[in-house]
Amino acid sequence: MTAIVLNGTRVNAINKTPHALNIYDLEGTDVLVTVPSSGMVRVSETIRTVSDGKGEIPLVEVVRDPSKLEGLPEEQEGTVIVVSDITYQAAKPLGRKDLVKAGPAVRDDAGRIIGCRGLAL
Repeated sequence: MTAIVLNGTRVNAINKTPHALNIYDLEGTDVLVTVPSSGMVRVSETIRTVSDGKGEIPLVEVVRDPSKLEGLPEEQEGTVIVVSDITYQAAKPLGRKDLVKAGPAVRDDAGRIIGCRGLAL
């Protein structure tokens, strides 16, 4: 856990993405904090084949089940959990108020993502 100030309140942040998260200011110039990864949350997926012709790229339908989020800790007062966008979207029906996702990407000169500008709802 990493202590941060979010929306005027000091909270603990748990990063459940697969990599450390560098959180920058809104200009994307200064790293405010780096939150180390503490595991991942996986969303259960069911895959249905739509088309799989010989020599074709398969076309599938992916259905994510928000009731099957593996690795998501229980809500804790004073704690936010940073999750991937896919996990965030899948968890919306659960009504969790403690989940946030990375803000807009910060990229290096080669175009690689090196962090995010703030956290997002």
